[in-house]
Amino acid sequence: MQLSPDGVLVVSEGRVVLANDAALKLLGLEKREQLLGKPLYTFTKEEWRAEACRDTYAHKHMESVTDLIETRFRRQDGSEVDVETASTWISYRGEPAQLIHFRDITLRKRAEEQLMSANQLLRDLTNMDGLTGVANRRCFDERIRAEWEACQSSGVPFSLIMFDLDYFKMYNDTYGHQPGDRCLREAAGAAAAAVSALKLQGAMVARYGGEEFAVLLPGTDADRALGIAEDVRERIVSLAIPHSGSKASSVVTVSVGVSTLLPAEAISPENAIERADQALYEAKKAGRNCVRMASQTPFC
Repeated sequence: MQLSPDGVLVVSEGRVVLANDAALKLLGLEKREQLLGKPLYTFTKEEWRAEACRDTYAHKHMESVTDLIETRFRRQDGSEVDVETASTWISYRGEPAQLIHFRDITLRKRAEEQLMSANQLLRDLTNMDGLTGVANRRCFDERIRAEWEACQSSGVPFSLIMFDLDYFKMYNDTYGHQPGDRCLREAAGAAAAAVSALKLQGAMVARYGGEEFAVLLPGTDADRALGIAEDVRERIVSLAIPHSGSKASSVVTVSVGVSTLLPAEAISPENAIERADQALYEAKKAGRNCVRMASQTPFC
């Protein structure tokens, strides 16, 4: 036990009867008297206590048990350390006891957490539009199908909003591409804020292409989707971004199309996109800076 660089304990009747120096150091103890005779589980997390109870039950029923688990020990000073433990049953002075071997894996756990964070950041960047900060087209194409199928399974409606900035080419021609990029970012941010306020599971704003954006609204009926679309339009208008080249207003505005369908085998997400796009076209025909709802006529 003393030669092992890792902590080694022998626990009999739930209490520590042997401990090596490495175990004391890992637990932040100076003397063996601080550990010997005490329940080990005063140093462990609650879930490991449950694991130990299961092991005790298994031993009493003559089962052979060897465990390899990760948990966290509390040191004497209150700090915590991540450990990997292995325990098995032995005979100690003619009585059953647990031989517990544990090692400090704090550095490994931190490295794993950093790797997970880096991978998550990479996934986020892969799914994010670099200019506006909302989801990109690739992410939209994946999510719309997944949310559509979820709505179909649940038997709830699926709504989609499509909007684009009115006379945006004229905006770029008048103010330049850098202000145009800033305008897209602000409009996308306003739409994202409107959707975020809903706290609606699965809702998402995505850049569909150029100055056109899409909003996924799974589980949302037509009336509510129409209200959300109007909120998005009003928030973008309230940004009060000057647009002298617009024929719809003196500030940047958007035209908005909305579609709501009850997903079924005979139709697809592409039908929702087609209807929302047609409604967007109707909004442009009506003079822009307005919201139009697609026909609710069901598919045959």
